[in-house]
Amino acid sequence: MFAPGKVVSLDRTVDKRDLDAGALRAASALDSLGIGEGTAIAAFMRNDFPLFEAQGAATLLGAYFVTINWHLRGAEAEYILTDSEAKALIVHADLLGEIRDLIPTGISVFVVPTPDEIAAAYGIDARTRSEALPPRRRSDCHVCHCSPPHAEGVSTLLHPDGRCCRGASVGLP
Repeated sequence: MFAPGKVVSLDRTVDKRDLDAGALRAASALDSLGIGEGTAIAAFMRNDFPLFEAQGAATLLGAYFVTINWHLRGAEAEYILTDSEAKALIVHADLLGEIRDLIPTGISVFVVPTPDEIAAAYGIDARTRSEALPPRRRSDCHVCHCSPPHAEGVSTLLHPDGRCCRGASVGLP
């Protein structure tokens, strides 16, 4: 479906300006972690609005954006994550369990909720898509637990001081 100035994903529509604002917030959070020109950001998620925001953030920062195919498991995913020397990983909540043991030390991990339409299409239960477990290795894990939750399509990247992109206080695992 084509909608001028909008990005459409099944039943969700986000204004391009909102995606751009999300990319700026994400860039701010990533920049505060020292991620910038020439560094890498990895994403292990399906096509979704936060993925587009993260891609935009990487562009704003001059960082490399490394997409890890979410169908990969084990050694293949670990190789890409390690070889890319990513300083941050952005992952859908339901996929974190698939990759958490592969996350090298020192990577900041940002967990974003799995949207309803993706959960429905893949039979993902509500608990799995909203209650992400922190990685088992020593990485910084940033999970947004805003109440009320973010509106659909809004990024949940956190600043290192434990505040989400909307400025609400959150608890880090």
